Amino acid sequence: MGAGGPESGFRRLPAFRRALLVADVARLCGDWPATWTPPPEGFDEPQIVIGVRHHLEAIDAVARRLTSRAASCSFLDDAPSEVHFLLATDVDEMPARLRAIIARAYARADAVAWGLEQSFADARERGWKGRPVGRPAATIARTWFIMRLAVVWSLMTGESPAFEGGDERRPRPDPAGPRKRGSAWHDLVNASLRITQAYGAASTDSVLRAVTDLNRPGTRRKTSKLQPDNLLEEQRRAFDRLPDNFFGEQIRELAAAANGRRHEPWARYIPDRPLSCYGDLPEVGIEIDACLGDAPINREEAYRPSSTQYEGLSD
Repeated sequence: MGAGGPESGFRRLPAFRRALLVADVARLCGDWPATWTPPPEGFDEPQIVIGVRHHLEAIDAVARRLTSRAASCSFLDDAPSEVHFLLATDVDEMPARLRAIIARAYARADAVAWGLEQSFADARERGWKGRPVGRPAATIARTWFIMRLAVVWSLMTGESPAFEGGDERRPRPDPAGPRKRGSAWHDLVNASLRITQAYGAASTDSVLRAVTDLNRPGTRRKTSKLQPDNLLEEQRRAFDRLPDNFFGEQIRELAAAANGRRHEPWARYIPDRPLSCYGDLPEVGIEIDACLGDAPINREEAYRPSSTQYEGLSD
């Protein structure tokens, strides 16, 4: 895909018609692949891109605040390449690193949007075989985007992000408003949504709460080795709903483990056991639901067209 490619997973959804193209966000954040050709001098930048460029200053301000925060243990020592790439550990300077994190997260979120929409269309053609009935919520891709940012925040800082508040439109101070507004975490969420135009006419508070309110099915299980008598029951169990606040608790556990602590009540992550599998991240189940291929480990893979990251429904 060239830097001006028209494909967009988000723009397939009515609520996100003004979402920026992945290529534009990558170019704004300075994270384009070596195979892309930078725009020539005098490039006529789209007005919607010009209108969000000033939000880069807010991202850089968050980056300056992040330099004093760092997780204290070696939880990421054995992390796979996919995790190091989403954390942009290949970028040294914190402002450039944070921009790359946002661009890479948005690119994968766009692929999630594409995959969820396309898998719905494919399942309808197949008569719903192997999929639960019902169209996925149009905002799940945006929720994935915020989950990825929350995971990054947790792993980088060892701090648990707040899944409430952050609305800049409320007056300050506002005793009746959501708690914990104005933190560096909230500033990161606001800047990321503004630079990508992925708000979808929602408040920051509702976008954050969607992470803890997401009531999606459990990850689909592979059933090829099951006996016919057990196949139907296993397929039914595959779509059982996860517990309430499942994702919020997982992200809090990641933060605790990254900071060398044990967190309850789930206690899934162990501080002295390094994170060694990309699939252990809480947002990956949504990528599986979207039928996406392997997570990227370099820019060329990250900024492929979203349609090429979709692998389709399994037979």
